[in-house]
Amino acid sequence: MRYRFRLTTFFIVTFLYWSAVYTCMPVLTPHAESLNASLQMVGLIGGAYGLMQLLLRLPLGILSDKLGRRRIFITIGVLFGTLSALTLLLGKSPGWVLLARVLAGISACAYVQLTVLYASYFTSGATSRSISMVSAASSASQVLAMMAGGALADRYGVDGTFAAGVAVGLLGIVFSFFLYEPAIKRQPLSFPDVVRVARTPGLIAVSLLSVLTQAILFGKVFSFTPVAASAMNATGWQLGIVSTLASICSFLSAMLAGAGLVSRLGERRLILCGFALHFIGSAMMPFSGNIWL
Repeated sequence: MRYRFRLTTFFIVTFLYWSAVYTCMPVLTPHAESLNASLQMVGLIGGAYGLMQLLLRLPLGILSDKLGRRRIFITIGVLFGTLSALTLLLGKSPGWVLLARVLAGISACAYVQLTVLYASYFTSGATSRSISMVSAASSASQVLAMMAGGALADRYGVDGTFAAGVAVGLLGIVFSFFLYEPAIKRQPLSFPDVVRVARTPGLIAVSLLSVLTQAILFGKVFSFTPVAASAMNATGWQLGIVSTLASICSFLSAMLAGAGLVSRLGERRLILCGFALHFIGSAMMPFSGNIWL
């Protein structure tokens, strides 16, 4: 019973954490454009989210290991997600939207601690399965948040969407205090250890592939695809669907990977298929003359 409560609390926090950040995604770049943001500013707004993670995820991960704490970083992450939604609600200029994405990027740094905390609930032999499960839960949370954000924008306008982000973020802060955190028994990595690990050729190759994936995801899917859809007079609900479809596929692929797809087809084949689909989707974009295409 206690174990079930721990997992339930974890998944509730995961849902609220991502909802605070992703509820605004369907309307974010169209909202920035409505505030007379240039396309260059739209790109900066999209990039600020990743830049904060680039700068802070590694230092925060080292600090978390040194302190032996995960839960406090998750609580702070949810707090910054809430502040991001609040900034979008109160700020009415492109500069405020940019600041909101900076705060959201800081919030997203806590995903590392969220993943490590969940993995600590299982034995070392179940690491791959646990990572797949938390990835699937995160993708599902993002899907639901974006769909809700689009629907709320249709009914209450963008301020309704941003207010919902604030509300779920506050709930997430409260629930995060009930997360179970087991004691850490291993010796944390030192900075020289991290540098040594970072030089591993396989890790460098995988990281470069991840960079390309994130560039496509945030440069196209979450930044300029909604702009293109908005230019076609998409409704808030349609913007939600456009932003959500990629996350639905992420959720399904994470579930399939956890269910044994990796062992059947192999990691390299799956990665190759993923980039082939990225290529096809990107190549189709300039020729899509309506919302549904």
